[in-house]
Amino acid sequence: MEELKFKVAEAIQDDINKGIVRIDSSFMRQLGVRPGTIVKVRGERETVGIVERALPGDMGLNIIRMDGLTRRNAKTTIGEFVVVKPTEVKEAKKVTIAPARKGILVRVNPEIIKNALLGRAMVKGDIVSLGGRRRRSLAGATFFGDLFSNMEESMLSFGLGDLKLMVVDTQPAKEPVLITEQTQVVFNPEAVELKEETRIDISYEDIGGLDEELRKVREMVELPLKHPEIFEQLGIEPPKGVLLHGPPGTGKTLLAKAVANETDANFILINGPEIMSKYYGQSEENLRKKFEEAEKNAPSIIFIDEIDAIATKREESRGEVERRVVAQLLAVMDGLKSRGKVIVIAATNIPNALDPALRRPGRFDREIEIGVPNEEGRLNILKIHTRAMPIQPNYDPRTVKSLLRREAERLKQELANLEKDLKFSEADIRLVEKEKTSLEEEIAKVRAVKDESDKPGFASKIAMRLELLSSQLKKKEELLQRVRGRAEEKLKYLRSVEKKAQAVEELRKIEGEFTDAETTKRRIQGLSILDMKVINESLLALIKEAVAKRLTSSDFEECQTLKAFSEELSKREEDADSRVSVIKEVLKELDVDLESFSLTKKNVGSILPRVSLVDTSLARYLELQVKRARSDEELSDLLFAKSIDKQLKDMINELLKENLLLNIARVTHGFVGADLSALAKESAMNVLRKVMSEFREDAPVSDEDLAKIRIEEADFHDALKVVRPSAMREVLVEIPDVSWDDVGGMEAVKQELRESVEWPLRHKDSFLRLGVRPPRGVLLYGPPGTGKTLLAKAVANETESNFILVKGPEVLSKWVGESEKAVRKVFEKARQMAPSIIFFDELDALAPRRGGGLGDSNVTERVVNQLLTEMDGLQELIDVVIVAATNRPDMVDPALLRPGRFDRIILASVPDKKTRKAIFKVHTKRMPLAKDVDIDALVEKTEGYVGADIEAVCREAAMLALRHAEMGKKTAKEIGMQFFLEALKKVRPSVTKQIEESYAEFEEHFRQVRGAEMKDKPAYYG
Repeated sequence: MEELKFKVAEAIQDDINKGIVRIDSSFMRQLGVRPGTIVKVRGERETVGIVERALPGDMGLNIIRMDGLTRRNAKTTIGEFVVVKPTEVKEAKKVTIAPARKGILVRVNPEIIKNALLGRAMVKGDIVSLGGRRRRSLAGATFFGDLFSNMEESMLSFGLGDLKLMVVDTQPAKEPVLITEQTQVVFNPEAVELKEETRIDISYEDIGGLDEELRKVREMVELPLKHPEIFEQLGIEPPKGVLLHGPPGTGKTLLAKAVANETDANFILINGPEIMSKYYGQSEENLRKKFEEAEKNAPSIIFIDEIDAIATKREESRGEVERRVVAQLLAVMDGLKSRGKVIVIAATNIPNALDPALRRPGRFDREIEIGVPNEEGRLNILKIHTRAMPIQPNYDPRTVKSLLRREAERLKQELANLEKDLKFSEADIRLVEKEKTSLEEEIAKVRAVKDESDKPGFASKIAMRLELLSSQLKKKEELLQRVRGRAEEKLKYLRSVEKKAQAVEELRKIEGEFTDAETTKRRIQGLSILDMKVINESLLALIKEAVAKRLTSSDFEECQTLKAFSEELSKREEDADSRVSVIKEVLKELDVDLESFSLTKKNVGSILPRVSLVDTSLARYLELQVKRARSDEELSDLLFAKSIDKQLKDMINELLKENLLLNIARVTHGFVGADLSALAKESAMNVLRKVMSEFREDAPVSDEDLAKIRIEEADFHDALKVVRPSAMREVLVEIPDVSWDDVGGMEAVKQELRESVEWPLRHKDSFLRLGVRPPRGVLLYGPPGTGKTLLAKAVANETESNFILVKGPEVLSKWVGESEKAVRKVFEKARQMAPSIIFFDELDALAPRRGGGLGDSNVTERVVNQLLTEMDGLQELIDVVIVAATNRPDMVDPALLRPGRFDRIILASVPDKKTRKAIFKVHTKRMPLAKDVDIDALVEKTEGYVGADIEAVCREAAMLALRHAEMGKKTAKEIGMQFFLEALKKVRPSVTKQIEESYAEFEEHFRQVRGAEMKDKPAYYG
């Protein structure tokens, strides 16, 4: 039997936990297998997998893509080689299954496990997941395949999709078996110990958004553990340590666990604080024992979590124990004798606190930063954490139409690229054919010469030449076969993409029918998961009952409740065809004589009503559909809408789900892996809180109710109100619920803020395309009460960025260096959590003019220096915008006011008539105003009033109306003009004409002679 060797590569996200292995089609032909066939995969252990075609990018490559479970079952890892060959699979008589993880107890009906594993092949000792797939032969008809596929999806919605199970025993044993309807499945609720069992914990596919970091760690760790002899040959020491550093929750520990699991190395965990002991010398001994254990059980990975707890800088350590532990760690790391067989991985979120002696080659050879994920990374992480969650996509018609348009464009581009690629392949074929023809001609010429010559020496030379040419010709023929095979595969793939593009275009033709979310969902999703499950079970029960009792049409003709349904179904020839094919497939599987059931198009209208005689739940479902329909047309749509191709349906649902997760990834700036995991859990808890009231505590939840539990986009948005980025909790404030509409007037100021803050964060590509650096900072200045802080709140809300509020006086500290450290920390967090906005309120308190001689410590001068270097220093601010507010711009240090720091200096001036009217409208929109209230008259009377004054006037008018009603013992129903006029007598304008003029002078000063202050004080150029 043919067998081939392949290099192992990681699986794509869609194939995880499904037992799929992907290889190039040319290799599938060599093995004599088709897509969906079960093959044997042999690493250090033998297992089985369902073979599928390679991805377009893998064509021609000698690789096999498989997930972590299959790799574990084959006892192999990424980069190693496995042997693949066809295999015979026998029907399993009995299979014993148990949870793969110790310490958990699972109570589940074995029939549910059996249904989920139907059609799956396995061997004793395998670990399987319920999120699998069955053989193609069981899904011959599209509708029939739909039934089974949807049943499998229902397992996920019941919370079993992520459950890992161990195959404890099989009958027959010692060979691959297939789960069928006749298989007896025994389920042990507790884990069972197997000699050959190894841990299954975390694989590389469980890590999202860290592709580059993972590549670096694998390069440093896997090679020394697997092939230390290479380093010996090169005469160099293998790497001994890797230091992972980054904010908490980014996946440092997870990465170390995955590497240890995938390399099959002994994993030794050292939690920093656990090493420390109160007894003299005990701490060092604890550390030595861990390293000795690693050397004895090599290959090993020692993982030191929170290394900063045991290896702080010795010059800063106050205790003798800490210094001795650091010295011991340095000694044991330098004394690792098992060359390449012991690797130390350490994690910390404060690398600068570590002793410098550790951070050198020979100890920690490489430092890898595990940063905050970007949008693409967050999307990958969300996909991993929601893998087993029953997510309900958003079937909003606009979203679906937009997705279909984008998918049509993408497929069009993919077709163009494939056609171009195919032309190159055709050119390659022509070239190889030409070379082959020239070789054949040369061989013919050499043979002719050989036949004519009779010299013995010459004949041997000719024979050698012929042998060489024949060898070259054979290689060319093999190459031609490979090139043709690849071209054939590309052509097949092109045809499948064409078919998909055609299906998408067909669907776009009926998108006019997508009038609302419910209709769109029906069109795309077809029958729900539960309906499919019921129909499938009912069909099986019906056939058994019908064959046993020889049911006739007279048995169901009197079923009045389903009369309308029967009549409608009998009109549908096309639908009848599909139902006939379903029944025939089921009968084939049950090995029942088709003639005994006499299925024809004529009486197929009676098939499903017959089901109601056997299954009342389906009868109720059908009756409900009939009652729900408001017209014959709607009944037809509910029951018999032309079904969309299963593949296309799955593709659209996947695109919609990904679109939902992408929407969440776009608004979770600064979220690390742990935060996104918490977000996914919180969204599920939101759903649980909604449905808990519907369930009885003393009764188990039915399958029907479980299938209704779905997580929607709104649940994620509700969870976002609770879950905030963990790295930002010290400095992050909740996004204010203030929009541009809540800011009255000030259109010019709002537009400048949009251009300076919103545009750089939302249209980054446009700035790059034009070669322009976006503004780095915006300074809002103006009299008190003009809305500077309100504008900053609106900016934070509208940009959906992380908003960091820095109150000037709060940063200053009496301890030397603490104030600068606080400023530095704010900017460090902002860089980590980009895109972000830092808002400095009362900037004049934090950054006054230097050289004023205020105090003895010069703390404000040092803070100003720190601000200058952070805003425009060597380390560039990317996707971080600084917004500051002050009412004393003359007090702010001039070096901050130059371009490159605060590029835009915007005056929030005393409002004019138009702005005052807009402010009055904002503050009175929720007030019940009397008919005599004249807003224009109030605007005329409030010359010199700022936004805060106008708000005070409106509030005072309301209080006067309330007081008047209380005195007359009445209920205040509206606010009249007289109350506003009285309020104006009490609330006077807070800005005088003189102050207004002084701010106007400042504006002129900033506009024309921005550098004048710099010339006056040349020592402070910044």
